[in-house]
Amino acid sequence: MLGHRWSETSHRLEELGMAPNGRAAAELAMLHEVLAGDDPEHRKLLVLTNGDPEPNNFLVEHDHGWLIDFEFAGYRHALTNLAWVNVPGPMWLTVADPHAETLETDYRKTAANVLPGLADDRVFGQGMAAAGFASAFRALNRFPVLDERPQAIAAVHSWSQSWSVR
Repeated sequence: MLGHRWSETSHRLEELGMAPNGRAAAELAMLHEVLAGDDPEHRKLLVLTNGDPEPNNFLVEHDHGWLIDFEFAGYRHALTNLAWVNVPGPMWLTVADPHAETLETDYRKTAANVLPGLADDRVFGQGMAAAGFASAFRALNRFPVLDERPQAIAAVHSWSQSWSVR
């Protein structure tokens, strides 16, 4: 999930004066290895995901469910689909406490039926930590895109004003 974006993320952290060093750098390197599938236990947990595991991409009706939005599909660590329950999302989106609602436990138990490695607490904990960091880093890497929005909005506003005068 971090892959080629790791250098971009490292650069962004440096810009913010938050470059990891020492033990933090070593832990982030380990989490990167977990997501990359370099660790043999985690390599078994690479699965096809839609790449955008947000609640709005899960449609549920009665006892049926659909996963939509596959523009970012690819093979990733299985727990990247679960990170959103522990990492805050957009403010307009409210997700119930995953522990109170047993979402994390149910996901883990169900996924462990086909991915036995998820039953191992160490593997699950490392995977969730890595997936959570990857989700946070994905948001961090969006800052430059979001920084450009005011200029783009101003340009559209200016264009629409000149068009309405015609």
